[in-house]
Amino acid sequence: MLFALLCLAGFGIPQDANVQGPVQRPALREPEKLFSRVAVIGASIADGSGLDAEVGARTSFAELVQAGLKSPHEAPIDLGTPRAWLQYDANLRQWSAGAVARKATLVIAPDVLWWAAVAPDLERNARMGRALSALERIEVPLLLGDLPDLSHLAAALPGDFPVAVGNLPTPEELKELRAQLDGWTRAHTNVVLVPVARLHAAALAGSAIELRGNRWAKDDSRRLLQKDRCLPALDGSLLFLTSGWDELAKAWPTLSTETIDWSIASVRARLMEQKSADRAEESARRRRAEESRRTPPPPPPEPIPPEKQPHKRSRGGGDGGDGDGGGEKGGRGGG
Repeated sequence: MLFALLCLAGFGIPQDANVQGPVQRPALREPEKLFSRVAVIGASIADGSGLDAEVGARTSFAELVQAGLKSPHEAPIDLGTPRAWLQYDANLRQWSAGAVARKATLVIAPDVLWWAAVAPDLERNARMGRALSALERIEVPLLLGDLPDLSHLAAALPGDFPVAVGNLPTPEELKELRAQLDGWTRAHTNVVLVPVARLHAAALAGSAIELRGNRWAKDDSRRLLQKDRCLPALDGSLLFLTSGWDELAKAWPTLSTETIDWSIASVRARLMEQKSADRAEESARRRRAEESRRTPPPPPPEPIPPEKQPHKRSRGGGDGGDGDGGGEKGGRGGG
């Protein structure tokens, strides 16, 4: 009962009182093809940053999608970009253009908007506008992560990370950005918001979480985030994916979801099996690197004794005799 109540309450996080009713959406054009060619776009979450520590090899969010779908489908398109904030506008164009060009049937964008909200005050609104404008090129269903509160990260991450006091929106500014996003989403009925903010806040607070039969008891949910308390760990990423599927099913209730594996434990096991070869290759690479560091360099060659050194000819071009012989030949040559 407690889990159900927390789930209904948004994982223990209060809902915005201004949230309106469900969006009226047109029917899907080809629902049977929805999962056939999924594209993943975005920054660190989409790229799978940090998941290699748990999986044992680099793992993208697209590979989580691959493990989470049971029916035949093309390999999901991986358009994730690490450190995307360094060239955010260029990445925005590449993400949307790439998904359109590859003819994706469904697009998942876990953290595309994060670096629109985390920006200098004078740039934030314009950057958000450009981000939403870029996403308008995507006409197929789009699972879009919303805006979490990252204020706890100020000055706590590496220097090249753009989370700083001057780049973080105030609580009031974040509320306005969320309202802007909600209004834009209602005008674009192919877009389905995924509650990253609620998931992130619940994990930070250590709240009990239940979703589609997946449960984390109080305090256990903290392990859904990596040590930086920003990016999701493996189960946190799988929870976001499951939440995305859940929101998709709510948006189009008649959509068949038989292809979706709702069990995070099952998806995790399938992922680890799919990554076994990559994991073995990465383990071998690390072992070779470690052995290379441990093996001392070979000693320098011993010097050759003078009596065993090759005989050097004199500069005068003689046959190796003394200098007088060389000079004598030189004298005859000058005569």
